[in-house]
Amino acid sequence: MKILTSQTLHSDNWIKVLKRGYLDKAGREKSWTYIERRNGQRAAVIVAVTRQTGSLILISQFRVPFGREIIEFPAGLIDPGELPRKRQSGNCWRKQATGAGWLKWDPPYQPPAD
Repeated sequence: MKILTSQTLHSDNWIKVLKRGYLDKAGREKSWTYIERRNGQRAAVIVAVTRQTGSLILISQFRVPFGREIIEFPAGLIDPGELPRKRQSGNCWRKQATGAGWLKWDPPYQPPAD
């Protein structure tokens, strides 16, 4: 895959909407539209698994963009200077009323620079 173009469609204080043109694995030209946070704030997503059954823990909460309740993995924004592991543990305690144990800790994803 190869990036061909990158275009900013919208930008404000909080987000930037971008569109990238690319070649897929078969050599076809395609595009992808996505959103980036402007302030560089990172986020943590928790993929929580119960110890007893190995079931995934999901939460249901109202999300304004959808206008209804949705089911999702627990997640949260990371404050400047905060460690992602601390944020994930806090979210797990708050949202699930359960203790957080760690099976695996992956380094945070860093998108490639333009």
